[in-house]
Amino acid sequence: MTTTAVHQRGQMAELATYFLRLGFLGFGGPVALVGQMERELVNDKKWLSKDQMREAIAICQSLPGPLAIQVGIYIAWLRCGFWGAWLGGWCFILPNFVIVAALGALYVYLGDLKPVTAIFYGVSPAVIALILHSCYRLAKLGMEDWLQWAIAAVCLVVTVILQAEVALLFIGAGIIGILYYGSLFKRTPAIMPVVAVGIFLPSFLLVLIVAPILARHRENTNVQGFVKGAYGAAIGTILGACILLGKIAIGDWLTIAIGALSLIVLFRWKVSNPALIAVTAVVGLIAYPILQPAWVMVH
Repeated sequence: MTTTAVHQRGQMAELATYFLRLGFLGFGGPVALVGQMERELVNDKKWLSKDQMREAIAICQSLPGPLAIQVGIYIAWLRCGFWGAWLGGWCFILPNFVIVAALGALYVYLGDLKPVTAIFYGVSPAVIALILHSCYRLAKLGMEDWLQWAIAAVCLVVTVILQAEVALLFIGAGIIGILYYGSLFKRTPAIMPVVAVGIFLPSFLLVLIVAPILARHRENTNVQGFVKGAYGAAIGTILGACILLGKIAIGDWLTIAIGALSLIVLFRWKVSNPALIAVTAVVGLIAYPILQPAWVMVH
C-alpha cells in the first residue's frame, strides 16, 4: 500500500471519529455546532482556513436544509473529497438519529417526561449563551465592514418580525454583496450563480454540487461578494433567532442567571459545551421541582 493511500485512510478515520463525537456530544443547536467546528477545526486542528470556514457558513446558510450538517459535509469534502463528504456527513447525522429515536422510545414507554422538561428548563438558557458566544466568534471570523453589519441588522429585524428565517434574505444579501464587492460594473467575468444550484436536492447533493463549483471560482470577485453578503445575512438571522429562542427559554430569575453566568463562563474560560450542558441540566433537575415554573409548560 502506498504512503498516500495510508495517509488518506488515516484522514478518513480521523474524519469519521471527529464527526461521530460531534454528533453525540455537540450541544446547542446548529449555530453552536458551527461555532464549535470553527473553534476546533480552524483554530485547533487547522483542517481549513478562516476563509474556507467563512465560505462554508455563507453558502450552507443560503441553501435549504440543516445548517450544521451541511457545513459539516462541506468541511468533510474539503478534507477528504467526495467520499469523505459522504462519510463525514453520515457520521454526523447518525448520532442525532439515534438520540432522537431513543428519546421518542422513552417518551412512548414512560408516557411522561417531566425529568426531561426539568433538564431543558436548566439547559435552554445555557444554549442561548452558547449560540450568542458562537455568533460572536463567527462575527469576528467574517464580518469586515459596515455593509455586512447593515445587512445583518436588516435580517435580524425581519427574522424577529416574521419569526422565521427567510431564504430570500440570503439570496438578496448575496446579490447586494455581488453588486458592492464584485466586479459586475468593472468588467464582464463569468458569474457563478452559487444559491440557484440544485435548490430542491437533498443536503448532500446540494453541498457536493456547490462545493466543487465554488472551489473552481473562489477567486472570482462576484463569488466573494456573494459570500460576504450572505455571511452578513447569516449573522443577522442567527441573532434574530436568538431573540426568538430567548423568549421561550428565559422566563424567570433563575433562567436569566443561568444564561448570564453561562455567557460569562464561555467568554472567560475555555469550557467544553458538554460540560456546560451537564452542569445546567443538573441545576434544572434540582430547581424545576422546587420552583415549578408554570411558564415552561405554556411554551
